Amino acid sequence: MVISPDARISKFADIDHPVSGTRIDVGPGPGVNSFVKINPAGGSGAVIIHGEGCYIHSGTIYSGNGVRLGCGVVVSANCTLVPMNHIFRDRNCPSREQGLLPNRRRNLNEDDAWIGAKTMNLDGAVLCQDCVLDANLLVVAEVAAHPFQSGKPFRQVGDRV
Repeated sequence: MVISPDARISKFADIDHPVSGTRIDVGPGPGVNSFVKINPAGGSGAVIIHGEGCYIHSGTIYSGNGVRLGCGVVVSANCTLVPMNHIFRDRNCPSREQGLLPNRRRNLNEDDAWIGAKTMNLDGAVLCQDCVLDANLLVVAEVAAHPFQSGKPFRQVGDRV
């Protein structure tokens, strides 16, 4: 675990030590608010929070196998970033004992992406540069650069100009 002395991390943030080869790397620019939980469970990915002006608000949970937050990324309150999937094929074995599937893609959040409150980014979520997500969305695929996404299921309702 590498955390820059210039990172602004609340003493009430909960960052677990990496397991299974997962790496945590927090650069000098980001802020991590109180009651953020970072639990790098289940894999050899990395949690990379390097972006200048990147901020993770209270109540956000990260648990999984690889995420990158770029410059200016804002993760609003009570979001969930979980880039992993459990195996549950064998009915005769508890799913918690069956391990994890390989990631489809790391959870990537490019520069200046805004993630609305209570949004869930699951395995395969990629937020391209300058995209904005409304609150309470479920993201499992790539979101193009520059749009404003809203609704259930979410769709583009505007552009950032």
